[in-house]
Amino acid sequence: ATTIEMTSPSGVAAINASAVLASDGTGYVITDSLPALTEDRTYQLWLVVEDQVISDGLLGNDPDVVQFRAEGNVVGMAISNEVAGGVVVSEVDPVALWLQDV
Repeated sequence: ATTIEMTSPSGVAAINASAVLASDGTGYVITDSLPALTEDRTYQLWLVVEDQVISDGLLGNDPDVVQFRAEGNVVGMAISNEVAGGVVVSEVDPVALWLQDV
């Protein structure tokens, strides 16, 4: 399994999240350090697979540990703060981000 550490891309807040991704594509994101959001907001998980950014699901407004599924070569992962119900394409900066060194 691969362990992933996402951090605040702005460096302003001490926001971070971890993920574990197994070789079969099963993953878990641990987000217990993210602040709770109001009920009209949700955290959304994004995967960067090769050169595509793909929504991989909603984490909710106060997530802890959430399972996800990945397919392909994951080279990045991000979490964004979106309207409840999520979005198809994010127009906000991520609150937590990891990009594989190339």
